[in-house]
Amino acid sequence: MINYHPLFDKRALATECNLTTARIDPDEFRIMCGTSLPSVSQLDFTTKDALSTSQAVATPVTALSLNSNFGLVGTQGGTIILWDINSNKQISKLSGHLTQCTSLQTERQQGSPNVLVSGSSDTNVKLWDIRMRAAVNTYKGHTQDIVCTDLSPDQKIIVSSSKDGTLRFWDTSMHKMIKKIKIGSTGYAVCTVFNPNDLCIPVGTSSR
Repeated sequence: MINYHPLFDKRALATECNLTTARIDPDEFRIMCGTSLPSVSQLDFTTKDALSTSQAVATPVTALSLNSNFGLVGTQGGTIILWDINSNKQISKLSGHLTQCTSLQTERQQGSPNVLVSGSSDTNVKLWDIRMRAAVNTYKGHTQDIVCTDLSPDQKIIVSSSKDGTLRFWDTSMHKMIKKIKIGSTGYAVCTVFNPNDLCIPVGTSSR
């Protein structure tokens, strides 16, 4: 759970609630926030003003992805919503996860991304074609909640971490796991991301 940051007055959000996730679009000086209300709010981090707030979400927001053209909103119910950041309204929905969406990561490119990787507490990782609004493949193997996911710069490999204590690497063309790494004797990876210049992956863990 994310507490209010002192940068923002609580009044910038629609009502008293808990922030559950947030993403920054540095190009537009915008922060997109998901709450337990549930709601989706957008804030200007230069003026500290609220840009818009929408409560058109059925269950609490649990994951976000944001670019200059649109946002992706993951919910506690498992639905992923394609979000128009200008009107702050839903465009369409992606359905497939059975329970809470915990991670959303698009390809890294200029303009509108076409590829999305998502993770869920249903233990599955999914690869989506955003244009077709459809899942390309579901990667099964983890035994507990997915914590985070990332897509390699060349889009050939997905990395996923889970509360089962493993990092798993998936080949997006062969649609299968190619490597599994155990994260120590205790704990699990809470964040991981591909280096844009090579295939090195820094990992942050829950272990002290």
